[in-house]
Amino acid sequence: MAGDSTHDIFRFNHRSGYFPLVSSGMLYPMSDILPPEYFESLPRADQIAIETLAYQGKYYAFGVMHGIFNATMNVMWYYNEPIRAAGLEDPFELWKQGQWDYKTLEEYLILLTQDTDGDGVIDQYGMYDPANSTGAIRFLAGFNKVAFAEKDESGKWVYALNRDALINGLNLLHRWRNELQVLGSNPVFNTSHLAGLRNRIAAGDTDYGLVPYPIGPDGDGHSFWTFDYSGNYLPVNTAYPEGLVALADFLFRESDSEEYLDFYINNYMVTRDHMEVYMAGIESWAGEGDAFQNSGFWDVLSGPLGEVVRGEKGAAVAIDEIAREAQAFLDDLFGQ
Repeated sequence: MAGDSTHDIFRFNHRSGYFPLVSSGMLYPMSDILPPEYFESLPRADQIAIETLAYQGKYYAFGVMHGIFNATMNVMWYYNEPIRAAGLEDPFELWKQGQWDYKTLEEYLILLTQDTDGDGVIDQYGMYDPANSTGAIRFLAGFNKVAFAEKDESGKWVYALNRDALINGLNLLHRWRNELQVLGSNPVFNTSHLAGLRNRIAAGDTDYGLVPYPIGPDGDGHSFWTFDYSGNYLPVNTAYPEGLVALADFLFRESDSEEYLDFYINNYMVTRDHMEVYMAGIESWAGEGDAFQNSGFWDVLSGPLGEVVRGEKGAAVAIDEIAREAQAFLDDLFGQ
């Protein structure tokens, strides 16, 4: 706004203000000057991010940012010792055998929720409790591939287009938390992006396994949900867009991400099995995740979804109650 950004290149993730900037007309529409062949030549992870963040039919991000992988892919992790003590098969092996789904996870959660010291009080739960709003949103997106908003055939963003996946996922979380009561503190199963485990590794707490999210009741495969779609951007007042694109393409290359992946493997993975799971995610990730964090959309969703998970409201009722507000938000954000 001060006029001194004419030769700037911005590099940031979508959670750091992308939607406020693009909806205010402050970013340069890159697809106005770059042909489709340019975007098709980029690494797949960057193509996905750019397409996900398209605004009013135009691409605003360009060049290489993610490279060969999106580093914020989420996985499930679990402590090995309680699973061995219960005589259960390693979930990693179940995944390899094609048997890692929500039904199997539920069986594990029931068996692993225990009173381990015999004092009559449950002190070990099967999985963490995603009862807060953000936890529910993250888990649903990964577990049942829930899309809280999707583009319809005309390109319009529509709220909860995949309605069944959202309702069924919410009802299952409600069942686990309130009926079976297998979610709580000191859990065996957790979720995290890989770098989130670094503190455990630093502390020597390395006896854990990794698996993808299990296939949910409406899922068609394993999800490696991500919370970060990053890109390179130019301000709308850029003085020489073609030259800055050339500069960015020279400075930031796909090969740079190979070193970053090596860092991830060497610092955030403990076993070869961990690497196998993560590499499977790199190869199969197709953009699953949610691009609306920090856009204000989660503020509309979070309260009602948390109420469903806590058993305070039915899933279908909650979705219907916020439908008008959620759609109005999307219409306003995208100028539909």
